[in-house]
This record gives sequence, structure tokens and C-alpha cells, in this order.
Amino acid sequence: MWIRSDNERKEQLREYLNGIIEELDKNIIPIDVLIVRTEYEANLSKKNLDDYSYEESLKFLKELIKEKEENDITNKYNPIDLDDYLTEDRYKDYFGNDEKNQYQYRSVLDGIMANDEAYFFEKIRYTNEDFESKKNLEDPKECLSFFLKEGVKGAITDGLTWIKEQEEHKPSYNELYLPELKKLVNELEWVLEGTQNRFYSLEEINKDYKELKEYKEKSKEDEIEY
Repeated sequence: MWIRSDNERKEQLREYLNGIIEELDKNIIPIDVLIVRTEYEANLSKKNLDDYSYEESLKFLKELIKEKEENDITNKYNPIDLDDYLTEDRYKDYFGNDEKNQYQYRSVLDGIMANDEAYFFEKIRYTNEDFESKKNLEDPKECLSFFLKEGVKGAITDGLTWIKEQEEHKPSYNELYLPELKKLVNELEWVLEGTQNRFYSLEEINKDYKELKEYKEKSKEDEIEY
């Protein structure tokens, strides 16, 4: 993964700008060439698709968890299919519909495209047949929506793979329960924050597993009685 902190990106930008200033002082390279170089290197200092994918996947999963915990016991412990929730429509209005915000869509895309060696960018490039057509869309909103949706899906899929390698129970992208959603958040937080501190405690997750087991057993009993 290619995750950079804000401070790391600041230092990267500072290095680029210092280099530009040095070239300006030498007065050898044409100013228009340096302007193009400045734009390109500024885009390299923006967030890449890995950054957005992990940030947005965590936001997405935490919203699902919050929604589930506010529901009754049935909805709380019924599984969800992430394909029902993670659609391109989710990110269509990432910066809103206001005309003045259109620049933001293009600016974020410029950063994503410039950092084309990011893990999720390359993964989408080589595994998604829609990559070329979506990358060249004239509408920056639709283009950004595609990359964010696929990046988030990639981050979650990788997180599930890591959990499957550690756990006897194998969670499925299309059938996820509340405690599994919380485990996913912990895995992705570790990648993004670089810390082993868990967002959801093991005690809380084990409590959810216990309640889930009790709910399933009761549901079976109710079916038999019916």
C-alpha cells in the first residue's frame, strides 16, 4: 500500500517546490516548462487512490455498523450484502452538485491519475475491464465515483482476505454480520493508522458474536415451532 500522512505529503511538496525555486533562480529552463512541472509535482503530492480507498472504506463500514446497532435485534444480526450498499451512486455527489465544486472533482482526479503507481490504481487498471472507458470519461464526477467505489471495494476485499487467513470462520463480502464488520474496521484502521490499537475492542466483538449465536439459535427454534 502507498499510504502517506499529511506531513509526509507536505515534505514531498516542499521538496518539489524548492526544486522549482532553484530552477527559477538559475533562469535556464523556460517559465512555461516550470509551470507545467509545478502542476505535475503538485498533483503527485495530493492524496492517491490508496489514501482515499482506506479513508472511505472506514467511513462506509462505520456508517453500516452505526445503522445496524440502532436497529432492532432482527436487523442488527441479519447479514448484509455489501453490493447492495456500495454502488457508484454513493460517490456521485462526493463534493455536492454546486457548479463551483466541479473543480474539486477534477483536482482530486488529477491527484489520483498522477499517482498511477498506487496499489489500488494498478489493481483496477489490470483487473477491471471498465478501467479505460471510465478513466477517460468527460464527466469528472462519474469518473471519480468509479475510482472511489472500486477502491473501497478493493480495500474491503483485501481486509476480508487478511481476516480469513487468521480466523477459522471465513466471512463473505456478500454475507457479512455485525461482528465481522467491526473486525474489518480494525484491520483497515491498522493499515491506515499504522497502529495495533483497535477501534472496536475484542470484548465488544466477542459479545456481538455471542448475541449473534443466540439470535440464530432462537430463530431456528422459532422456525421449528412454526
